[in-house]
Amino acid sequence: MTKPNSNPPWRQHTLPASTNPVIARQLCQMADLKPTDILLDPFCGCATIPLIAITEFNINKSFASDLSGKAIDCAEKNAKLANVKPSQLVLFRSNVSMIKLPPQSIDKIITNLPFGIRTGTHEKNTKYYQIFAKKCYSLLKPTGIGVILTQEKKLFLDLFNPKFTVKKIETVDINGLTPDIFQIKPTPDSAHSK
Repeated sequence: MTKPNSNPPWRQHTLPASTNPVIARQLCQMADLKPTDILLDPFCGCATIPLIAITEFNINKSFASDLSGKAIDCAEKNAKLANVKPSQLVLFRSNVSMIKLPPQSIDKIITNLPFGIRTGTHEKNTKYYQIFAKKCYSLLKPTGIGVILTQEKKLFLDLFNPKFTVKKIETVDINGLTPDIFQIKPTPDSAHSK
């Protein structure tokens, strides 16, 4: 296993807003990953989160998508350097709204949502977050867990309550920004009910 504060040797291709490996490990730990878990990261960037989940937490499989073709190129190169098989990490270029996976098929969703600071805007985030909340509700198993990093705290809370039980876990410092890590679980009373 890679040392907790080190950069994995496979992480050679990154983007300006790429998730720091230390934060990615922290998110994975907070999700209580199990070897049988199927993970989704719908804003995967260069795939730091899913690759750490596979290589260090030995999860079964991860789906990872990003709207940016450059991000997916970086993710593919990093996966190859990590010797991760395509059956373990399924990468696809997609807007979050176009993700097509079976309902209630995902055990864990771990992602670093767009902040709208280095790239994007609050207006774009509002649209993406609304769609993401619907996807989480559709794709997470009733016993599933999401661990989400975001600077858009109020927007996140407004969109995820009451269909999810939302718990703030921690505030982290990332180059002067102070995003929160949230844990979400489908609310038992409303989980996947029609």
